Amino acid sequence: MTLSQHAQPEPATDLRRFAVAFAIPTVFGLLALGVRLWGLGEKSIWVDEALSWRAAHMSFSTMTDFAAGHYDTPLYYAILALWVKAAGNSEVALRLPSVLAGALTVFLLSWAAWRVGGVLLAAVAGALLALNAASVAFSQEARMYPLTGLLALGASVMLASFVVRPTRLRLCAYTILAVSLVYAHYSGWVVLVLHGTLFVTYGVLHLWERRDPRVLAGGVVAFALIGIAYIPWYSQFLHAAGTGVPIPAPTWDVVTSVTRASLGLDQSGRFWPIIAVPLLLLGLAGVARRLNDPMVICVSALALVPVAMLDISIVRTPVFNIKQISPYIPGVCFVAAIGVVEAGSLVRRLGMSSRLASGVSLGAATLIAVLAFRGTVDWYATPPGEDWRAATASAREAHQPVYIWQWWADVAANYYLGANDATRPLLASMPAILNDGYVPITAAHQGDQATLIINHSRPEETEAILNSLRPYFSITEPATYWGIHAYSLRAKATAEYNVDLGDNSTWTTTAEGDLRSGENASFNLRSTPAGAPFTLHVEYLDTGSDAFSIASAAVQGQPVALATIPFTGSNTWRTANVPVDDPAALSNKRFTITPGVTIRTLEMRRYDLEGASVLRSARSEFRQWFLRRDGYLETIGPAVCVWPAEHVDVARTPPMTMTMTIDLTYLDRGQWTNTTKTVPAVDGLSCPLSMLGPVVVRRLAVHTAP
Repeated sequence: MTLSQHAQPEPATDLRRFAVAFAIPTVFGLLALGVRLWGLGEKSIWVDEALSWRAAHMSFSTMTDFAAGHYDTPLYYAILALWVKAAGNSEVALRLPSVLAGALTVFLLSWAAWRVGGVLLAAVAGALLALNAASVAFSQEARMYPLTGLLALGASVMLASFVVRPTRLRLCAYTILAVSLVYAHYSGWVVLVLHGTLFVTYGVLHLWERRDPRVLAGGVVAFALIGIAYIPWYSQFLHAAGTGVPIPAPTWDVVTSVTRASLGLDQSGRFWPIIAVPLLLLGLAGVARRLNDPMVICVSALALVPVAMLDISIVRTPVFNIKQISPYIPGVCFVAAIGVVEAGSLVRRLGMSSRLASGVSLGAATLIAVLAFRGTVDWYATPPGEDWRAATASAREAHQPVYIWQWWADVAANYYLGANDATRPLLASMPAILNDGYVPITAAHQGDQATLIINHSRPEETEAILNSLRPYFSITEPATYWGIHAYSLRAKATAEYNVDLGDNSTWTTTAEGDLRSGENASFNLRSTPAGAPFTLHVEYLDTGSDAFSIASAAVQGQPVALATIPFTGSNTWRTANVPVDDPAALSNKRFTITPGVTIRTLEMRRYDLEGASVLRSARSEFRQWFLRRDGYLETIGPAVCVWPAEHVDVARTPPMTMTMTIDLTYLDRGQWTNTTKTVPAVDGLSCPLSMLGPVVVRRLAVHTAP
């Protein structure tokens, strides 16, 4: 590489040259804008877009915490928050910043290509990116990827301009773009590693050939300022780098699909390598012939980002899929455009006419552009990834409650339901699960209706959810949308109870189908497994002012009280859980209950969790357990971390001296198997004990000791 001559001088002041320089990029920028605006509001938003909508309405401090918790960075959310104040919250308004960023990226790439190779290269690069289906798709989503692509390309162009003519203004512009890039997406650091390499390379060449230290010194200053500006987010970056995002490690199929999408060759079928391999080889050869032009090197370097992310994914955190690398499609299109132009140059070097050479280049460009646009047309016709608009339509019209199994997905439904019809997560917080087991939703009145939405669940998980609801609701066959099942629930007239009422006891039934205890009201447990602790679960109407009691049959003439449950007079439905340590001794005994209590649920629940107050999955919090209808716990997975109930004070406890012992009884090939495991229990461990789901657990006891 030499700096003795650059392929293009500084922009000419000549008016005609100025007009030509911006005419072609403007044409393709407008083409990109039109393609990305087409059908912008036709598809339903999906969960990730709904998360952007929610973040845009948070305070700045809450927004930054939200971004960190979702392995995101805050810049896009902050820009969207300002945007929605003026543009509103419609699907089109939410997506419009991405559309504008995508169109500006096409304009900037075409301009950079004009600087390198004139009108032909500018037209080819602009067409390939403007019509690229993956670029269009992500430009029609309310997410940060188009903004990241624009900032990455802008920083690369500004780096090239600084290398050609080192000025403070250009260094300042580069630094601002680079800081914005790493606050737009974590992959921006991969770009900056490449930029740092270019700063060093060009800086050394400037120093060697011209005795000019400005490029090298400018790089040092820029990266020092970038590091200082990133200090507030540095800890979040380390957490994200260490934990990663919950996507699979790349396979060969993923690599090939990403390559095809980056080049716009999704519609070329299995013949795509016949186009892609010669095109990329010619592109790399063209880049090699233009090594003396910093613009070529800096923009082409963006095509290396997907390769670097693939390497990182193989040895570290999986970060490689089309979503993660979509900001760097412009770099791939730039190399491909050079390959198209090089095809014509190759024909010319073989002795053919210039007209034929131009025809070869235009023909190759047209072929790829047509294939890319066919992919874009297919994208227009593709159903939304998650059709929340359709799934919530009937519930929105009837103002029915909507229950969401995955607690984090309710934001997408809430976007369409509005503030007056807020959704409710079907599963409560983790402590409620540990204390109460899995509590199914129940309707307060006979004939109540609700909508239950389940999306992206395993069949066995869905069946477990529905089984837990069937005693309380009539459930229709699901209305199926793309990625979503919506069930209609209607409360049964009379609740089912896991008990047998005493022959001579007095109970009445309310108009809503609930039970009201009378004189000598009693019941027997329907089934009690010997030796398995259980909990008597009671859901009662809190209308009294004192308390009511539940007692077992008399022992030596005296009733044995199981529990005294206070009334608070709230006139709401409340729950109580009565532990029974020795169910075998009570399996044939009768329970009595104070008269005048209205009960909606009265059932036995069987499980045992001792001392494990926090059970969580690093990838799927709040979703990892459900209580089966036979009373046992089952993990949902993919991996559940078991933590001790006690907080371990690291300041007082030397590292690795506190241990936790787990006593586990689980189902192994139809047989109950006992196991004991002792592991360190110091705060900061990623997971003291990991349980891969699904596994059925009868007993889980956790004890800590120094």
